[in-house]
Amino acid sequence: MPWFGIKFPNEIIAELNELEKEKTLLIPGCGTGETAETIKGMGFKETIGTDTSEVAIESAKKNFPGLEFKKTKTQELHQMGFKDVNVFDWMNLHHISKKKIVDYLSSLQIICKTLILSYIYESGLVESRPSIITGDECYNHKPDDVMRILKKLNVKRQFSFEIKSNPKFKKISYKAAALVFRK
Repeated sequence: MPWFGIKFPNEIIAELNELEKEKTLLIPGCGTGETAETIKGMGFKETIGTDTSEVAIESAKKNFPGLEFKKTKTQELHQMGFKDVNVFDWMNLHHISKKKIVDYLSSLQIICKTLILSYIYESGLVESRPSIITGDECYNHKPDDVMRILKKLNVKRQFSFEIKSNPKFKKISYKAAALVFRK
């Protein structure tokens, strides 16, 4: 992914530092575990990374054996007993189609106490386009649409930031949106 090895923006770090470190912090779409490792290093007692990819989860377990990772869909987390947990969803929404976004976000709404949601969003771009890296479809979800779906949560903060890409990828920077919700 183009943001591997890139530090979180200061605003994201500030929001993460406000969370209770004793509470479980879920990281859906954790990929190969780098985000979970960074979060654990910030002093969180329990971090759990989840992903739908068996290959990603196996890689995460191998790379970070002291951390917990589970292969599961985000939409199934509530069935696993997660409730009132903090959730950090870092750069996943552009993979979620318009058809599936309501189910995805609603599932996070069910389990979270606090949700820090950051994702690529560039106003003025089309709703979907091929990825410059993989060719897979990428989706551009408007912050207002995301907030409408998550209407049961209170918006604590909304901001945008630019994230620099890992130099090995073609695009140098991305515009991103961040929304922080609390029950």
